[in-house]
Amino acid sequence: MRLFSLKFFKMVNTIFNILKETKPFLISIETKGKRIFRGNLTFIEENMNCILENTILIDQDGKLSKFKSVFLRGSNIKIFIIPDVLGGTPYV
Repeated sequence: MRLFSLKFFKMVNTIFNILKETKPFLISIETKGKRIFRGNLTFIEENMNCILENTILIDQDGKLSKFKSVFLRGSNIKIFIIPDVLGGTPYV
């Protein structure tokens, strides 16, 4: 059994709140499979499952694909790349 401190849960809550603030902006998400998805975040859950709309996929070999909507499983996400505009949010 893993025990997590209150500090850990506060950090996760802060990250989740920052990601909710990105909804009107274009963000990029890199997956563990080295694919980069770029689009508008329209939905996110506490486990980091998310939906991107109007998405462009950049594959490992640089191939581009367009999708109207993409669901990404939180356990497959490596990093969220958010716009610099969010530097002024109260969570950062």
